[in-house]
Amino acid sequence: MFMKFAIDDEANPGEKIMTVDEICEFIQTSVGENCSRTDSRVSDILREHNTTKDGKLKHSEFIEFYRKSCFNKQDVVRKNLLKYNYNSQLKHMPESGQDLNILQPRKSINEMPRYKIPKDEACFNTLFSLFDKHKEVHIEA
Repeated sequence: MFMKFAIDDEANPGEKIMTVDEICEFIQTSVGENCSRTDSRVSDILREHNTTKDGKLKHSEFIEFYRKSCFNKQDVVRKNLLKYNYNSQLKHMPESGQDLNILQPRKSINEMPRYKIPKDEACFNTLFSLFDKHKEVHIEA
């Protein structure tokens, strides 16, 4: 999420940061509420997590903010994640209009285990030897 809102740090080339404006945008997008530069949520985030007190939230500081939020504001974090298309198992869901198979491309029948195992004798024998070992473990227990 940090990278979605972060900008390049002009003082440190190659580094990404979030300033007051990006933090406001993050809050607005996440919560769906208006957020101004003087919003107490913005100043709270910077006061608590901007360790260098330079008004720039670095990636590691954002991670710490979000980690603490996961413990202290679980319901808010879950709602935020839904807004960013993550489900309850933290799997990214396709955005509306995207193909549902975007997360896992379709495989041909020849690539499916149910087709490969019976065709490959070594694989077939290995699978059944594992079943036999599983039975032995249950019998011994």
